[in-house]
Amino acid sequence: GTPDKLTELEARGKALGLKFIELDGSVGVLANGAGLTMTTMDAVRHYGGEPANFMEIGGESYTKAKPALELVLSNQRVKCLLVNFCGAFARTDVMAEGVVNAWLDLKPKLPIFFTIHGTGEDEAIAMVKERLGITPFDLMDDAVRAAVAAAKGVRA
Repeated sequence: GTPDKLTELEARGKALGLKFIELDGSVGVLANGAGLTMTTMDAVRHYGGEPANFMEIGGESYTKAKPALELVLSNQRVKCLLVNFCGAFARTDVMAEGVVNAWLDLKPKLPIFFTIHGTGEDEAIAMVKERLGITPFDLMDDAVRAAVAAAKGVRA
């Protein structure tokens, strides 16, 4: 939408205090910090996909992981979720815990791809492996390629 005409999902995001912009693609994006979120979206486009949204859960927004995830997944075009966390001051284990808990509560039937780097990454990676049964990618590019392939319905 535009600032004067928000989509229904954007209006819900604004009411929740979340930075959410709905787009036309099929790769759901969740990252911390506006810069990392835009970089992740650019990488999705670089590898032939289209992001379904801008959703930044940096700062205190990590406490709103469930409503953030609900917003992203409410877009019927979303075929997978790409989570990219990079933290120095922000603890990646705390952010990952919010997303993992929300994912387990919501039980979406979509593939999810993670890249996690920074403070608390060992704990965050172990948690994602143990609780979701998936291994985060070491490289953002690999996670993005896998997400784009999943969104297109092909195995990477």
